[in-house]
Amino acid sequence: MDRFQLFDHMSKLFESIDHRHKKIVCDGVEFDLLDVTISTLYLTAVREQYGQYGDLIKFNSLSPINKAKSFNKYLYRRIAYIYKDLEKKKISRLDNKTCKADVLFIPVEPTHLTQQLPVVEELIKTTNSYVFLTNRPKIYKELDSKKYSVLFFNLDFNKEILSIEKKAPSLCNIIRSTNLENGSAIIDRNIIEKVTNSIEDTFDRTIKIMESIVKYLKEIKPKIVVVGNDVTIEGRITVRACQQLGIDTACIMHGSVFGEPMHKLHIVDRYFAHGEKPKDHLVKIGISSNNIIVSGDPQIDKLSFSSRSIHHGIKQGLNLKKGEKFIMLALSGIGHCTSTKHFDKIVTSVLRFSQRYPEIKIVAKLHRKDNKKNYLYLMKLFSNSGLKVVTYGQHGYPLDIYDWLNACRLVITGASTVAIEAMLMSVPVVTVDYMSEYRDVDFIECGATIHVDREQNFNRTINDALHSPDKFSNIQLKAREYVDSYFYKRDGNSSKRIVNHLIT
Repeated sequence: MDRFQLFDHMSKLFESIDHRHKKIVCDGVEFDLLDVTISTLYLTAVREQYGQYGDLIKFNSLSPINKAKSFNKYLYRRIAYIYKDLEKKKISRLDNKTCKADVLFIPVEPTHLTQQLPVVEELIKTTNSYVFLTNRPKIYKELDSKKYSVLFFNLDFNKEILSIEKKAPSLCNIIRSTNLENGSAIIDRNIIEKVTNSIEDTFDRTIKIMESIVKYLKEIKPKIVVVGNDVTIEGRITVRACQQLGIDTACIMHGSVFGEPMHKLHIVDRYFAHGEKPKDHLVKIGISSNNIIVSGDPQIDKLSFSSRSIHHGIKQGLNLKKGEKFIMLALSGIGHCTSTKHFDKIVTSVLRFSQRYPEIKIVAKLHRKDNKKNYLYLMKLFSNSGLKVVTYGQHGYPLDIYDWLNACRLVITGASTVAIEAMLMSVPVVTVDYMSEYRDVDFIECGATIHVDREQNFNRTINDALHSPDKFSNIQLKAREYVDSYFYKRDGNSSKRIVNHLIT
């Protein structure tokens, strides 16, 4: 069962369960517990299917031997958790203000900010008020340091909410029995066990988010709420609450909408798409065209496509000579689109190439959800490889992907959004899929990338892309056509278009 089938089976299983078993009510607002947690539960299921659940198993559930092996990691996580909890409480004590605002923005990931900040800059020029609301300390600190209007909600809640704490075990038992209702499992029992464990583990936190979001919506009284993503727990709880409170909702597209079944779940009133191509795909998978507004990508409004100097941090960190550029390996990590086996195969191909051609600089720029350890144990097998690994947010290096692409001669990826961003910057893209895991990825299917599906072809393809680019002139033409249909009017006015829709 691939992840698309897994997602469909999970959705149908959850829909078949009687609503009274899933219903949670917070201050008069009703939620479907399985609906608002669908993204977390689906990702848990995918990790289990790909054999990546080990790191998520509770320490107390391990055998004595495994507890001993995992103690240092467990201790580190506990200290990190305590520190983060103290940090949240400190911010909450300092930030106990409330306010009214016309437009409320709720970012929970850095990628949400990259889309929302350009829009806020345009909104500030109008007479409409705004405020950010987040429960992420890093995002709060960044916004606060730049003097944006921002509120922080810590997950404190009324003890009376705990009267529904028995709902989680009961719901989990119903999910297990429903999964076996017809004699054979709809979804593998081990996957369902991990999913139900996740429901119980995250139940209290989910209830706290529900109560906090409802509280702030009633205090701020916004005319419209812009969530970072209406599929995440925070985003989905917000939109479901707004639907009952009579508040409009919106979401600005980030990343790609292709090759990911969760994009079937968008429920906001206005979904701002980068272009006609993503809009057509969203309509194809069931999102109403009435809810999709083609606006362009606000992140690239101020992007310069003319020649720019290479970022000092990249030049210094990679020891680049004048005019020298590098190959960038940009994967999204293990456990979502990519299985461990497939990830290892791709990285091994890059290491083998790097060992054979040490004069070519190759950098693995890690996704924020990726981990350096996924590369290090493979790198030990190729000690002469020149592959350099740069972690997300590593000191001295820029966060902006376009700074990296400006110094890049070739991108190697699987199905990452970096492929689209590279095409926008006229950087050739090599996509690698040895195990047919990247289904419905349109830029691969339409031939806009140099595609490798056999390991024995990898070295030759990379060399051709570097030294004989004319072989792929037709692919580069398709890449330009793809970008033209993916990004609407690259005129620097995407943020203005979004603001005009938000305040009318």
